[in-house]
Formats: sequence, C-alpha cells, structure tokens
Amino acid sequence: MLQGLKRNVLFIALVGALVGALAAPAHAAGPSYRLDPFEDKDFTKVPMLLGEAHPLRGKTEIGMMFSGSVTDKYSSHMGGVVDVNHYLWGSLALGGSIGYLHGTLNSLVTSSGGVIGRKVVNCTDCGSNVSPNLPDAKQITGTADAYLIWAPLYGKINIVSEMAVSLQIYTLLGGGVNGTRTVTATRNGDSNYTLNGGSAFDGGMFGGAKAHLTAGAGLKVFITERIALKGEFRYMGFRDTFNFKGDNSASSIFSSYYFGQGGLSMLF
Repeated sequence: MLQGLKRNVLFIALVGALVGALAAPAHAAGPSYRLDPFEDKDFTKVPMLLGEAHPLRGKTEIGMMFSGSVTDKYSSHMGGVVDVNHYLWGSLALGGSIGYLHGTLNSLVTSSGGVIGRKVVNCTDCGSNVSPNLPDAKQITGTADAYLIWAPLYGKINIVSEMAVSLQIYTLLGGGVNGTRTVTATRNGDSNYTLNGGSAFDGGMFGGAKAHLTAGAGLKVFITERIALKGEFRYMGFRDTFNFKGDNSASSIFSSYYFGQGGLSMLF
C-alpha cells in the first residue's frame, strides 16, 4: 500500500515537472542581442563612406578614354577622347575634352533589305544616287566640350572593410561643338552600290560644325593616389534641319547621340 502511494506521488511529481518545463518558454523573456558582442566597435556608428583618401581640391586630372556610341540609330561610332579637369573643391571642377570619332552606317541602312538596298532595287527615277535620306543620319567626327563637374559622392566605401576602395561618382553639364559628315551612296549596276565620304578622317575634324549640349555621369575608382579607372556615359544633342517633304523646304529637328567611355585618369 505504502509502496503504491510512493509510486503515485512520484508519477504526479514527474508529470508536474514536465508540464512546467513545457509551459516555461511561454512565459520566458525573449533572447537578448548585443550590438557589439566582441566590444571592438566594428558595428557601431560606422558610415558607409569613410574619409577621403586622396583629396582632390586644387588637383588637375588628365584622362584618356576609349569612346563608343550606344543605342545607335543609323550609325555606330568609335574613337578616343582626352579630357582635362581642374578641381576647385573636392566636389566641384571645371573640365574640357577633345576627341575624334569614326562613324559607320549600320545594317539598318546598308543591308540588302535596308534603306540603301531597297533603293538600289526599287528606285527607278533616282539615277545613280541612292543615298539614304534619313533624319539623325549624320555621323559625328571631332568633338570639343567645356563643362562643369559636380561630384556629390566621394570617399572610401565601407561595404567590405578589407577592401576600402576609394571612389567618386560625378555628373557633368556643359556644351561644345562637334563636326558632322554625311555619307552618300552611288549605284553600280542593278544590285551594287558604293558608299562615299565614310572613310576615316573624311569630313575633317570639325566640318559641318554644330553647337551642342552635353551632359553625363561617371564613376571613378582610384587604384593609387594619382591613377584611377574611369567609366562615363555622355549625351550629346544639337539642332539640325531635315527635308521631310522631299521639296526644297527644311524642318528643324533635334538630333541626339549617346556615348559610353572608359579609360584611365592621372592626377597632378
């Protein structure tokens, strides 16, 4: 009898302890977190950008870049640009650039099913002249620009502390002048034609000059204190005329061109 009572008391005690253990988490406080578990202050009030590793104020930058057109309409362009910028402050600079581009008509114009190809086959009253009559078809040659540079973001990025890269994000706005040339086509027989005026340096540096607006944005990554990798997107737009009606009248149009540029910069 006494033996059975002891077993019952022990069973009830075990059940009570089990129920208490299961119910305890419902009433326990949540886990606590320490913002700085190692007390080395690595994660407390650290900005995304650290201080400027290479202050730019008063420095002159010379850049050499390869340039190529993007979002081509009728012609693609390739060439080179040299720019010179002087930093009045760390975030503000005056700049200028000069370059030369070589344009090539794309397949939309030159293929057998393109503008010239269709003229060669279908045009019966144009004689030997099968030149593409298209707006925005002029090719850019020489460019010269002056602009203001604003660099709102510059410093050592702190995303990966082991690679504290010093970079600059900048924008530019200004204007300048560019040369233009028009490529013509002459029919040779029933299905062949020859392009004229589209060879390298045809049209000169600033033949058919146009005043233009220029704007852009870029990224610069410093390799050393004086050398940086540079990538840039630049827009150029100018007012031109085009004969839409096929008579002697001309309508005003605004031609837009877009270029991607990349290369090296040196600071002195």
